[in-house]
Amino acid sequence: MNQAIAKVAQRVVFICAGLPLILKDE
Repeated sequence: MNQAIAKVAQRVVFICAGLPLILKDE
């Protein structure tokens, strides 16, 4: 259970970190 939560949290952090880069390109 903890592994699944950690995976989701990691994905959320990755998306939040990548969003500014995606917005900058446009």
